[in-house]
Amino acid sequence: MTIEQLNGRPGDLSDLMRGSWAIPVSIFDDYQRLYASYAQSPKLDIAGFEKRTGIKLAPARENYRVDRGVALIEMDGALMPKENIFTRIFGGTSTQWVTSQVKAAVRDSEVKAIVLAIDSSGGTVTGTSELASVIFDATQHKPVVTHSDGILASAAYWIGAAASGVYISGPTVHVGSIGVV
Repeated sequence: MTIEQLNGRPGDLSDLMRGSWAIPVSIFDDYQRLYASYAQSPKLDIAGFEKRTGIKLAPARENYRVDRGVALIEMDGALMPKENIFTRIFGGTSTQWVTSQVKAAVRDSEVKAIVLAIDSSGGTVTGTSELASVIFDATQHKPVVTHSDGILASAAYWIGAAASGVYISGPTVHVGSIGVV
């Protein structure tokens, strides 16, 4: 499978890497190094990668689940507009996917409230403002809250802050750093 097949069309990932990010610089530097290593290879052998590294690439995300009328939408890792090589390797989250989940939960009569469970240091700027708007609009129809027990920073904080409230649990939760590259 080629990188282009994983990312939709040629150029998407390189365009993404050259775009604006709301993420701490040190994490962005890690992503740049990873991208550089894959950009040198015209093919990504997923089975070979998993065997060599022992890392299982992330499966497709499951839709939100509902427990006692509350929809849980989980967001972790790097936030990207669409699924790509980073979301496959690191289990990052597509803002496009979250948008579809929030809209579906708002329409779902079984859902009385929405919890965004976020553990992310941020991601690309592309898609972030749009998702934040969708979340804010959802608060006009149902209660929407953000919860983090890990990290909620940069683009993730931007998105999470659009909810009606932000809640954290644990003494070492990192919230609010705004990094822009």
